[in-house]
Amino acid sequence: MCLFFNSLFALRLNIIFCFNRLIKIFILYFLTLNIAFSAEFQNGSFEQNDALWNPDFMGFIDYLTDTEQDLTSWNIQTLEGSGGLEWVKASTVTDGIYTLHLVGSPARHRISQIFDSYAGKPYQVNYYIYGRSNATAIQNQVLVTLKNQNSAGTVLFTRTENPAATDSWVKYSFTFTPTSNRTYISFENTVSSTVGSHLDNIHVDMLSNFQTNTNTYVYDPFQQNLKSIPGQDMAFSVSLKSLAGRADTDTLDLKFKMPPELIYKLNSFTFIDSEIVGTGKFTPENDGIPVASTGLSCCTSAQMTYSSDGINFDYTPSAAFYNDFGEGYDPNVRAIRIKPTGVMNHGTPNPVGFRIYYLAQIK
Repeated sequence: MCLFFNSLFALRLNIIFCFNRLIKIFILYFLTLNIAFSAEFQNGSFEQNDALWNPDFMGFIDYLTDTEQDLTSWNIQTLEGSGGLEWVKASTVTDGIYTLHLVGSPARHRISQIFDSYAGKPYQVNYYIYGRSNATAIQNQVLVTLKNQNSAGTVLFTRTENPAATDSWVKYSFTFTPTSNRTYISFENTVSSTVGSHLDNIHVDMLSNFQTNTNTYVYDPFQQNLKSIPGQDMAFSVSLKSLAGRADTDTLDLKFKMPPELIYKLNSFTFIDSEIVGTGKFTPENDGIPVASTGLSCCTSAQMTYSSDGINFDYTPSAAFYNDFGEGYDPNVRAIRIKPTGVMNHGTPNPVGFRIYYLAQIK
């Protein structure tokens, strides 16, 4: 996901959101984009088992059946053959300590789940499949299906994954748009067998479900009623709040463009986690509203770069523009880019967010 901020002098921000596509939006003070709360998809890494097994050795297998339905939040169906699907405690997983092996003795199984969704809102599905080297191509196949409302609903999406038989995990992803407030998702192997691929770490997340707020004002820390005249600093405060869903690892990319009327104040750029834009107009400290932490890290020299042309972020601010008090204004800084690292926390049940604060001088 990338966002492009173009701060204009007349308290106007031109923001470009890149979340699988570009959406160009002009805003005055604030923008709300795809605001909704969604019940989070459950137990995608299969760590919860209602039978309350707690095996203390790797390689333990619990055979889950239609009758017992022990896999929390999931419905289990035996489509062919006999023997429950295998819930395995394994050292090779992508999340947690458990994985699913969709076979039996021999058998073909399906797991499915119905979750709350918002019609017309984009979602992304991520999951990992482990192709076994001792299985044939068709034995390793996994069929993924999405339907409207429930198992009897209209098919929204279907695809067959063919993982390579390399004894390694491979990530698969796709996006879809629900047509109702409930969506059914299922995973199944395509032939009855005693050997086949493993499944782990499934996520279903709403995309682009963010709220942005801005606050632009004359920087007046001592409340002297300063005016927006040449030589005066302007303060820019921009926040991003997530109400649901999450960002993939290290994919948040924000660019702030400096308009020709302003000169960036060096060392004024601040990243404040667990806080969004408030109504204060005097210092960074009293201009925020607390929210939950995003879990992101920023802004080292590797995460924050500068541009002298607004395109290439390879400029180093010049020490010649600093005074003895460590303050300075570099007219060559025409854009700033930050790329926080980490996986952004889910915005449910509590919104998460961060705020960016910086100063620029009126020419």
